[in-house]
Amino acid sequence: MIIFAAGSASSIGEGTLNLLSKSNIKIIATYHNKKPKSLKKDNIKLEKFDLNSTSQLAKIIKKYKLENEKITLLNFSVIKKNKLLIDTDINHLNQSYKTNIRGHVNLVKTFLPLMIKNNFGRIIHFSSSKVIDGEVGTSIYSISKSYLYGFSSALAKEYGRFNVTSNILSLGYFKSKLWNDLSTKVKKERIKDIPSRKLGSLTNISNAVIFIINSEFVNRSVIKIDGGI
Repeated sequence: MIIFAAGSASSIGEGTLNLLSKSNIKIIATYHNKKPKSLKKDNIKLEKFDLNSTSQLAKIIKKYKLENEKITLLNFSVIKKNKLLIDTDINHLNQSYKTNIRGHVNLVKTFLPLMIKNNFGRIIHFSSSKVIDGEVGTSIYSISKSYLYGFSSALAKEYGRFNVTSNILSLGYFKSKLWNDLSTKVKKERIKDIPSRKLGSLTNISNAVIFIINSEFVNRSVIKIDGGI
């Protein structure tokens, strides 16, 4: 079994993959521009990859002979800028769509035939618990993540008969670059939303990924990892 992870240079992606590597699962970790510095384990292979390039993805599949492997697909890639809609230009809208929606759909669509062929697939989408509730300054991000709920449900129903599951991990607040970019005032306000008043540990995410990999009857689920916000 191999984990194929896009967006491995994100702070949550890099940290989660480091934890997953301890289970000795083979991991192909891709990045777009910034190469993750800490993913240097023997069972992790790094590849530069444009999420929207079908040809680059085909080369990686061929290089690692993924046609005959059981695949778990993770996509940590995301564009998120905290801006009010009225202050958002069309370029940001197009960039968010290209990465958060079109790139993700392209990734899933490319791997689906391999998953069907090998009668195994785990598609794990990442969203945010605040997407449904709404949060000031995240209108474009919310658009590009809320579609996952319909997308994942349709995938689960279409391909469950091939032992391919589709689930969403809905995340709360974790120690990450996105968190660090927030102002002190905003951090204090958001911590109040968490009953334990603590940020999440990435171990919770890696544990959920392993759980989904090993649980063929967990399908079309939204697993909230947010501390109860």
